[in-house]
Amino acid sequence: MTRNAGGEQLVKALGLDKDVVFIVVDANDYCSALSTLKQEWETREGDEYIVNLTGGTKIMSLVVHDFFATMKSRFYYVPIGKNTFYDIASGTSSELHYRVNLKEYFTLYGIRYKNTKESELTHTEQEDTDIYNEVREHRFRLPDKLRFAQESPSSELRRYYAGTWFEQFSYFCVKRALHLREEDIGLSVKIYREGDQALNDNELDVAFMYENVLYIVECKVTMRGLAGAKDTIEEYLYKLAAIAKDFGLQVRPYIFTLHRVQSLSEATRDNLVKRCQILGVRNIIYGNDFMNMESALSKPLTM
Repeated sequence: MTRNAGGEQLVKALGLDKDVVFIVVDANDYCSALSTLKQEWETREGDEYIVNLTGGTKIMSLVVHDFFATMKSRFYYVPIGKNTFYDIASGTSSELHYRVNLKEYFTLYGIRYKNTKESELTHTEQEDTDIYNEVREHRFRLPDKLRFAQESPSSELRRYYAGTWFEQFSYFCVKRALHLREEDIGLSVKIYREGDQALNDNELDVAFMYENVLYIVECKVTMRGLAGAKDTIEEYLYKLAAIAKDFGLQVRPYIFTLHRVQSLSEATRDNLVKRCQILGVRNIIYGNDFMNMESALSKPLTM
């Protein structure tokens, strides 16, 4: 049977063997697709089918339903954004207990990735937290060691104080608040889209799966560039929105920052809210939001 990339990715993510049968149909032609299915499907007496109608185009779902309706079949549908599955015949919904991890999700989209493991970190979670608390005590004005990170005595410390500490702090903050497993969350996630390419296409500061939804996070200690804070923030919003488009319909992009967003003018904050809404960025998490991350991730888009 002919295989296609989407099918291969699904088989790989599910960990199925290579004997899976692929039938490639015209996704937008009902009659052609039904004819192909009838020609290529091998029906055996006594077989019973469990049919998932969720994926594919609407035409494909109709074809699959009509084809298997003539056999002993049970049909199910998984509504997007809900961890339930719906039994078509009985009209009942049941809870979907399985939670997809980060590797499984990216594999479904044909994406390979590498991330920094907790065992590879050179600074502790407590060190990251201590820096955040120091910044918070100073009303989110950065101490000199962060403002002048490039003057630190070693390249490792320069990277750490320039922003790595904040990425690590954000990672642990999310992981603890949402009780995530290590396989559900990644730090400094390098994305590779094509085969064994050596260079990554993009890097996500933090990415995690929660309730079968992918969250991606851009971490910025400060967002004041040469053009001013407003323009710099908008650049980050556009970049984040562009990256998010590659990861499916249910992606929740966020910006995490220590920038004093509340110090921006009301007009600027209103404009940023509108930009977030247009671009599909869920929110900008800042300031004391990190004290209650679970609540911050679900708060309304306001600044």
